[in-house]
Amino acid sequence: NNNNNNNNNNNNNNDAEQVFVTAKYAGEDKELFERNVYLLRKQAAVQMDKQNVECYVVSLSSSTIVYKGQFTPDQLYRYYSDLTNVDFVTHIAVVHSRFSTNTLPSWCRAQPNRMVAHNGEINTLRGNINFMHAREGVMESKLYGDDLTKLYPVVEKNLTDSGSFDNVIEFLVRAGHRSLPEAAMTMVPEAWEKDEEMAPERRSFYRWAAMCMEPWDGPALMAFSDGRYVGAILDRNGLRPARYYLTDDDHVYLSSEVGVIDLPVGSIIKKVGLFFPSFLHPFLFICLFTSQPASFNEIFSSYSINFELLLLLYLSLL
Repeated sequence: NNNNNNNNNNNNNNDAEQVFVTAKYAGEDKELFERNVYLLRKQAAVQMDKQNVECYVVSLSSSTIVYKGQFTPDQLYRYYSDLTNVDFVTHIAVVHSRFSTNTLPSWCRAQPNRMVAHNGEINTLRGNINFMHAREGVMESKLYGDDLTKLYPVVEKNLTDSGSFDNVIEFLVRAGHRSLPEAAMTMVPEAWEKDEEMAPERRSFYRWAAMCMEPWDGPALMAFSDGRYVGAILDRNGLRPARYYLTDDDHVYLSSEVGVIDLPVGSIIKKVGLFFPSFLHPFLFICLFTSQPASFNEIFSSYSINFELLLLLYLSLL
């Protein structure tokens, strides 16, 4: 039990439990384990909803841990004593602190979510959720097979726009073969249709993504991580602020506002406003920053399909 609740908010009767889940077999594939615990968590959510049990699994992963609640920033450390332990270290962190704006606050709605922290609004939310529900009747997954329906509903009830987005991006990563950056760009595409200067392989990716899913439009800034990738992306409206800093001690800081972290001026190598899209990509515990467009070449090159030729071939077969 990790409930050291010394805060004074008016919803202080929550019990937070940390539970450890181990793989059935030693040396089990990491991605397989992540898919199994994702399935376990989704099934648990369905059963708890059927039995009207008020319980929320904050995170269940071998790669990330989520600490959140209805706190001020300093209260978080007093509640979760892990965060004050000198042996508790990480190479990446996604932090979110704000007041609820268009929804009632609750512990489960607090941010960050399991993969995403969000600043802004999703103004296409109702349509996005309805389309996602409609797809559940026709979707297939080679990874889950007949168990895919056990992951439904993809978007769970009573969530915020941030929580709904988080449900879908997690589903795309776990149930398919998309990387987290690829899933993010599928849901939050560039304004590509009338950009005549866009590279063909880049256009091919977004054309393919548009066939799979309609955009989740903001204005919104999304920060995300699955323990392997960490990044941030602006929707195509570009109306939310974001700025990143590179320092001489090999750290990268990205925040939605200037001045969130006090950094010595002499330590800053580079500071840039985030434009669509950019990703922070850590690999093997070394944080490497790659800026647009080089960071997307690997993703885009796998979608370098001539769709006009493909359409012509299809029509010739009719």
